[in-house]
Amino acid sequence: MIGRSAKVAENDRVRKKRELDGLLDKLAALAAEKGAEFITVFYGDGISEADAQHAEQRFIDACPEAEVSLLPGGQPVYYYIISIE
Repeated sequence: MIGRSAKVAENDRVRKKRELDGLLDKLAALAAEKGAEFITVFYGDGISEADAQHAEQRFIDACPEAEVSLLPGGQPVYYYIISIE
C-alpha cells in the first residue's frame, strides 16, 4: 500500500506541475500582449530554484524587451507572486 500511495502522490505532483506550467505560459503570453516592461517573479517555499528559473525563462522568452527579475520570496502558501508592469 505504501508503494501505491507514493505513486498517487507522485502522479498528483506531476499533474500540479503541468497545470502550473500552463498557467505560467498563459500569464507570460498575457504580459507580452500587454507590452510588459518590468516583471518580477517571487518564488515561494517549496519551489526549487531550478523550477523558478524555468518560470523566469518563460517570461524572458515571451517578453524579450522586458526587465525580468527573479527573487526568492519564501512565501509558504503561494508558489509564485508575479508583478507585471
